[in-house]
Amino acid sequence: GESVLFLSAGDDMTGTIFDELIGTSDATFRTNPAYEAYSAAGVDAAVIGNHELDRGARQLELSIEESASFPVLSANLYGSKHLDAQDHPAAIIGIVDGLRVGIVGLTTNRETKLNTQSDPGLSGASLIETLETVLPAVTRFSDVVLLLTHVGYNGELGGIIRHPLDEGDVDFAEIAARMTAGKPAV
Repeated sequence: GESVLFLSAGDDMTGTIFDELIGTSDATFRTNPAYEAYSAAGVDAAVIGNHELDRGARQLELSIEESASFPVLSANLYGSKHLDAQDHPAAIIGIVDGLRVGIVGLTTNRETKLNTQSDPGLSGASLIETLETVLPAVTRFSDVVLLLTHVGYNGELGGIIRHPLDEGDVDFAEIAARMTAGKPAV
C-alpha cells in the first residue's frame, strides 16, 4: 500500500550471457533482455550507465526503442547522431500519490565511449554544470527531486576515498541542497 519508485542506476547492457541478444550491429540486434525484464517488472526510469555505450549509441537506441517501456535518462550526454532527447531525456517529472517527483539522470564521462568513429558527436558535458543548468528547471515543477546518477560516490568510507573523482555524488548532493531552496533532494 505504499508508493514505490522502481529505478535502475545503469550498466544494464553488459555483464550476462543474455547480452548477446543485444547483438553487435543493427543487423544482429534482437532485444535488450535487461530492458525487457525491467519493462515487465514495471521499472519507472533508468539512467544511462557508461557500459550502455560499450556496443555503441545505435545499439543503445535500438534497446530503448525496442525494449524499454520506461524513460532512460541522461542530462549530460549530447550530440549523438543516434540518441536524442526522446531517447534519453535530461529529466522526467511524474506524480506519485499527488507528489510531483522530478528525476534527473547523470552519466559518468569516465570510461564512457564518447566521440567514437561511429558517433563522433556524442559528448559528455560537465556533470556539475549540467546539474546547475537542469536542476532549477526540474525544481520549479517538482515537490521532490531525485538525482539518479551513474557517476560514483566520491566521499570517504571508513577513512578511504573509494572513487577519487573530479565530480561525484557528494558534490551533486551539496549542490542540490543549495539549489533546491528547501525542497528535499535525495
